[in-house]
Amino acid sequence: MIPQPVPHPSFRPRRRFSLPSPTPIQPLLAGSAERALAWSQTLESRGLLVTAIRPPTVPLGSARLRVTLSALHSDQELDMLLEALADLPDVQESDGPESPSGPPAVPTAP
Repeated sequence: MIPQPVPHPSFRPRRRFSLPSPTPIQPLLAGSAERALAWSQTLESRGLLVTAIRPPTVPLGSARLRVTLSALHSDQELDMLLEALADLPDVQESDGPESPSGPPAVPTAP
């Protein structure tokens, strides 16, 4: 049996959600480049720097936000990010052939 790590006494789990990547860089699929840019601008207006990654860097129809997490982010900053991500509009506009067929993968807290 592998021993489980013991959390620091000050550790308080605040939210439970799964992340698509085990690295500090988390992709948040938007589908269209327009949607990724709009989401990035919305987050920036709320004081969050989350860049939009668009074609030709990623394939057409798979534009995304690049969320970069750091151990230096406070619980308050992470809560602010999660709230802002939850508030992003899931607009199913006809914005061309890049539009995804389903809703974006937004991490949510139960």
